[in-house]
Amino acid sequence: HKSFSKGYEIKSKKAIQQIGGQPQWIQKDHTPLDKYGKALTFIGQVSGFHYLEDGSNGIFLFFNEATNEVVQIFQ
Repeated sequence: HKSFSKGYEIKSKKAIQQIGGQPQWIQKDHTPLDKYGKALTFIGQVSGFHYLEDGSNGIFLFFNEATNEVVQIFQ
């Protein structure tokens, strides 16, 4: 990403950490719920620092099939 300083190295970690399955939360479980209390479908997670220096450790993506909306969680 263009906002990284020239000396910043990101090669030590892969950008995509996981696709599907259960989220590997960094902090506590923040799985979003729909209006009926059902957990949204987990799509995947990436390392946040690949997109912004000093960014989130993790970005989590969820999908609400009923409303066709996505939700991002940053930790």
